[in-house]
Amino acid sequence: MRIAFGGRPRVPPLPTDWPAVTVERSGAFQLAVRDSDPQGDPRELPILLIHGLGSSALLFARAWGALTADGTRVIAVDLPGCGETRGPRHSMGLTFYVQHLLGVLDRRNIPAAHWVGHSMGAQISMLAALSLPERVAGMTLVSPAGLEPFDRVQRRLLLDLFRPASIAAARSRQVRAQMEAGFHRMPAEAEWLIQRRTNLSGGQLERYAHAFSRGVRGMLDEPVHENLEKLTQPTKLVIGAQDALVPNRFFRPADTPTKLLQRAFPRFPNAEMAVIDRAGHLLPFEQPEAFAEQVRSSHAKLTDR
Repeated sequence: MRIAFGGRPRVPPLPTDWPAVTVERSGAFQLAVRDSDPQGDPRELPILLIHGLGSSALLFARAWGALTADGTRVIAVDLPGCGETRGPRHSMGLTFYVQHLLGVLDRRNIPAAHWVGHSMGAQISMLAALSLPERVAGMTLVSPAGLEPFDRVQRRLLLDLFRPASIAAARSRQVRAQMEAGFHRMPAEAEWLIQRRTNLSGGQLERYAHAFSRGVRGMLDEPVHENLEKLTQPTKLVIGAQDALVPNRFFRPADTPTKLLQRAFPRFPNAEMAVIDRAGHLLPFEQPEAFAEQVRSSHAKLTDR
């Protein structure tokens, strides 16, 4: 990684094809939305990108060009409490996020989308598919949360670990170490993600920390692992072979990403699976070409292209 004068890592420029944010009201929130074709035909199936816990749509910036190259409409949203979305501190769960994402589609008169969820975003996608299956034409679930059960003791430990005060108190070196854990090999562009997090302060940091903590609780409070057999939509499960975060090694030290998908895969009625080598948990950012290829191949089957 290149180091700028004074020891501060140099931040590479954002991709030139990364679009500007459109801000739209959604309840009490000003949602930050990126839409590759705002005037697109709502009858054409779009890709809806849903980021994970403590992240933002910036996770998909390196893959944006490849995802949109063939003219497919791609929509990415910063969830409440994350990224460039603004609004009050909230205490809602994952269904709350589903409602805001459906609102994004509704405002565009889009009846259904190909939901592409990363980590917590994958669990959000599965919740949407279970509650309103007609709005989810298919799913690509990347580094998916929601496939593992957690017992009462594990739940308590996770809730204690991810309290808002602890999240807000993280120093820059801790943020960097946590980010590094998300990669097999951290690219220089990860500075986009690190500096976005370390630049938070005051009320923004408080809202971020609260949303992070609520996201953990939401994943525990709204499990989907017992209902995988009900997810009849075409689904692709994708994970990095070197994912150090999913499955949870603290509770299951002998488990591996491949084993997790191999256990879950047979329970989906209509699924494919792919394991991407040299990729950690933040697969869409670390291996954008491989991520885009998996999404595009799934989308082609959904649209008969």
